Amino acid sequence: MSNQDLKIFPILPEALGLFVIPPEEHCHYKGIALKIINKPNDEYKSQNIGCSTLSHFCNQKNQNIFKNFPELKNLETTLCEFTLKYIRSIGFTCDEVIITDAWLNCGSANSSQAMHVHSNSLISGTYYINFVPDVHAPLSIFNDRLLQGTARHPFLELPIDQSVSTPYNQQQLRISIEESSVLLWKSHILHGWDNNQADNRISLSFNVMPKVCTDGYAYSFSVNR
Repeated sequence: MSNQDLKIFPILPEALGLFVIPPEEHCHYKGIALKIINKPNDEYKSQNIGCSTLSHFCNQKNQNIFKNFPELKNLETTLCEFTLKYIRSIGFTCDEVIITDAWLNCGSANSSQAMHVHSNSLISGTYYINFVPDVHAPLSIFNDRLLQGTARHPFLELPIDQSVSTPYNQQQLRISIEESSVLLWKSHILHGWDNNQADNRISLSFNVMPKVCTDGYAYSFSVNR
């Protein structure tokens, strides 16, 4: 290799997990979700603070879709299994996890979800219950090192060369998924979606914590929902 040659390689990448719910199970869960959304209990329904055309079901601190609707218990078990596989696949150890928060989302045409992170959580995920890729908005993962107002300080900023696309100068990545898919990611990752073009974009979002969190020797705590 000469002095003029340059090799670029990624360091410390983030891991996005993708699982798929089997068709028969997905059809069953979709039917339950539609009943909850089409005949909502006012106690469980709320509107998104930043978007009036995006509704949430069971997203308050004293609510949890799995606690309030026990008929989804098997889905909760499946999502916990997926999360454990995700954690172990990226090289960490965990024996048991708890879904501390879980709620349904229903977006109408022109709805959006502002970019955000999930606090008080280790792993977050979304299960796509009613999702048509051509018209429903995909999830976007945002690069907080490049977006104005989110970069870590102190920092210097250079203009992005719009003629060159690399994994290092992308401000966001849109995730292509299909209905019945489950995405998992670290809860600190900035994410959201916009430009939704059709009604009934339905998903189930959830936050996960380890039942016992420890460094393997000390500094441990346990979580009870």
